[in-house]
Amino acid sequence: LDESGNAILAWSQPDTAGSAWIYISSRQRAEGTWAHPADPDDHVAPGRMAAWPDSAMAGSGDALVAWSQQSLATTGQVYVVQRTGAGGSWSAPVVLFVSVPVSSRVSVGRPSVAMDDAGDAVVVWSESDDSTFPPQGWLFLSERDGVSGLWDQPADAADSIAVAGSSLIDPRTAMGADGDAVVVWSESVGGNGQIFAAERHGSTGSWTYPSGRDDNLSPDGSNARFNRVDVNSGGDAVVVWRQYDDTGHDQIFMSQRDGATGLWENPADLTDNLSVDGADAAEREVAMDERGHAVAAWHLRSSTPSGIYLAERIGSGEPWTVPTDLADRISPEGGGATLGPYVAVGGNGNAIVIWRQEDGGNYRLYMSEKR
Repeated sequence: LDESGNAILAWSQPDTAGSAWIYISSRQRAEGTWAHPADPDDHVAPGRMAAWPDSAMAGSGDALVAWSQQSLATTGQVYVVQRTGAGGSWSAPVVLFVSVPVSSRVSVGRPSVAMDDAGDAVVVWSESDDSTFPPQGWLFLSERDGVSGLWDQPADAADSIAVAGSSLIDPRTAMGADGDAVVVWSESVGGNGQIFAAERHGSTGSWTYPSGRDDNLSPDGSNARFNRVDVNSGGDAVVVWRQYDDTGHDQIFMSQRDGATGLWENPADLTDNLSVDGADAAEREVAMDERGHAVAAWHLRSSTPSGIYLAERIGSGEPWTVPTDLADRISPEGGGATLGPYVAVGGNGNAIVIWRQEDGGNYRLYMSEKR
């Protein structure tokens, strides 16, 4: 969604023959009507078994959709389609293919895509050789020039930005309107997954990568994974992830970057978490607006008293307000298991959190809103 209300929605859908295709619906401006696929053949994915689409849009209405596709006998690929302007048509798919030096089957993970207002874009994805244990892995990044629309693609496995090249999961990227971007991922180092970050500087387009295996955001000593990230036009960044604390409970941890200084503030140790001690947190999301108002939300696993919880920062440089105890939830008391949540933060302090929750046998959608 852009500031004018132009919107796109992309999804994967199987057919009766066992293939899966990528479909896109779009809307021009907030007052416009939606244009949906006309029939099952009105898709953008070539080949078959297309999955995990991710989308991004610039302020001009330029848009991208990326997905992974296990279309070849020995390896998968990442594809991108792009659109110029809100009323433009979608291009033919561009394949972001990288040759890795293994003869066995290489699997391709979920891509993550982000875009700034100039049309510059970033796509990041992981690849792994599943015949090894732990799996040998690579992390690749492609960039699009907003002026030419051309992609700068990785040449081969040597272009991987991974730190250790083992058990890579969940790469995510976010980009501010002025081109600042952050890529975060979990990678196995010393037997534990750790969260690493690469940073794109919007003024120059240059990247800063982790200096080594010790240059991680997450505290040492336990497994960190399933990260999420958001970036605003001021260069502020917020990263959240799941990690076991010093008592063995799965908690939500957070790292933040100050846009003015470029410095990261990371958790001090395994006790420095956002979520409530004594319970196991699960799915987590984060969103932030241009003023640095940020909301992180998560739910507890079904093995603990279920519920949706949030932490909030009202602006850049402000402290975080976190739940005080297990009763400090935003979901209704007495409800069943929760799934989600999903978070959106707009200007002027607005925010929305939505989630699924059982009400005695059926799942319903619930929303908490701040204005």
